Amino acid sequence: MEINFEGLEKFLKDFKGLVERAERAEQGLIKLLGAENAKNLVEEMEHLKKRIDSNMSVTQDSIDLEKMTKEEIARVAYVFEPYVQNKLFNVGDKVEHLGKLYSCKKKHISSYETLPQLDGEHWEEVTGTGETVEKKKEREFYSGDKTYRLGDEVTHYNIAYKFISDIPASGKTPAENPKFWQKIEE
Repeated sequence: MEINFEGLEKFLKDFKGLVERAERAEQGLIKLLGAENAKNLVEEMEHLKKRIDSNMSVTQDSIDLEKMTKEEIARVAYVFEPYVQNKLFNVGDKVEHLGKLYSCKKKHISSYETLPQLDGEHWEEVTGTGETVEKKKEREFYSGDKTYRLGDEVTHYNIAYKFISDIPASGKTPAENPKFWQKIEE
């Protein structure tokens, strides 16, 4: 399953910001809308928050952290609840703290002394074991009008080629001119 990190990240940040602003504005809503209308709006927001929370849990379950690189984990860490103090954490619980993801190693109630980045007895950073996947090199498409020089690389019909002649040339199609072009194996 491929995850659209950018879209997911933006949606979740926008939604969390909206919920936070709405929670701060609740008292102002009561004054503005009246108690009954404000109560209905708050109930709708709580229902929406529950739906988002359930989607977050599905999202958390669908992320295979073991196959991810440390960089990829840092990009999805915000999907997990932030670390808070005075909360009971069980073994395996995961929290986001300072842009990193941590897993609880030992059941405890959180405090300043058990901050994830300081307490290796209760927390370990989730780093994944995946390897960074190299993106394919971006190459320009071959153009018969352009003059190519030694070492230039192009794509021609989804095949990568490297210009191997010491003499610059144009109009020499890679597939038809092996004296000028060498296929690049990727």
